[in-house]
Amino acid sequence: MNRRNVLVGLGTIVAGGGAALGTGAFSSVEADREMTIQTTGDGSALLALSATTSEFSGVSNNGTGDVLALQFSDLNADAVTTFNGLLTISNNGSNEVDLDVSTNEDVTFLYDPDGSGGRDTALSGNTATIGVDGDMTFDVEIDLQGQNSVDATQTITFTATDTSA
Repeated sequence: MNRRNVLVGLGTIVAGGGAALGTGAFSSVEADREMTIQTTGDGSALLALSATTSEFSGVSNNGTGDVLALQFSDLNADAVTTFNGLLTISNNGSNEVDLDVSTNEDVTFLYDPDGSGGRDTALSGNTATIGVDGDMTFDVEIDLQGQNSVDATQTITFTATDTSA
């Protein structure tokens, strides 16, 4: 009887070990595939960035395409300056996107989340949803309170996330 129990026990261990090790799980795969990437300037990309006036914007060629550059000069020191409706972001993709921005704390992008007509919500820390073939216009607010002199170049990062993912 003990012999049978030992054989049954060993059989169970072997079967269980085979099931655990034979699951097809793997820790890594490296495979080469071809991919074609085509870029375009900010004005015609899947997420298009365009300034509503050329007075405070320009197009910079960074070697890979034309990118939007917002340029401000002669701003009041120790003040908050708002540029109404300065930037429009268009969704030229095939899915609705949630838009977020990362920027210096002195620059705020304000938008109208509910269509009421007032751009009073800061994009940073919130997301703005832009539908397919939709666009959203932003006010740009620059807060220089407590600063007498500013001469800086800042990077602003817009992140669009597919809402269907």
